Amino acid sequence: MDAPPSPNHVFNFPEDKFEEDHQEKPEEKFKEDPEEELEAFEMPPIGSLYEVGGPSSVSLFPLFYLHGREIARLDDNAELFLNNVKYLEQCKKKRKAKMEANSFEISKVKAKEMKKMKKHLGTLETNYTLVLSDRDEWKKAFYNLQVWVSEKFRRGSMDARPDDDVNGSASFGDSKPPRPPGSPSSS
Repeated sequence: MDAPPSPNHVFNFPEDKFEEDHQEKPEEKFKEDPEEELEAFEMPPIGSLYEVGGPSSVSLFPLFYLHGREIARLDDNAELFLNNVKYLEQCKKKRKAKMEANSFEISKVKAKEMKKMKKHLGTLETNYTLVLSDRDEWKKAFYNLQVWVSEKFRRGSMDARPDDDVNGSASFGDSKPPRPPGSPSSS
């Protein structure tokens, strides 16, 4: 059996097999400096508690005494969040109850206002009816008065006699009833 080749061993491959084809597109070349890539892995993120050193000194977890503090801080934060959630739920319940109460009060006020409006509308209708009936009654009374005055003038109740003085200077004979306004005049 042959011993494995040493790291300095040079292989003798035939040169004609590995010649490049000039017609093919050259493939993209990768970076030849692998140390730049390793530096990115060695640098901890900004604000990290880890110390800068070789890859062996970087740990995925902080030191043991930091675990207790971190757990206590997380517990405090979780408790604070839980209290905030409870407070917000209480506020939500209060707000919902307040909105329902306001909604009930608003509907109550609306019903009361509607009742007032209906009552006012009924009063207006009654007043309008009374005004119409009063107008009709006034028309009837005025018409009756016109008829009465007309009858009095036709009967000659206001006839002046030749021997009676009206205002002491004139005397009238037979009187005629007055013509209603707007009637054609006969001359």
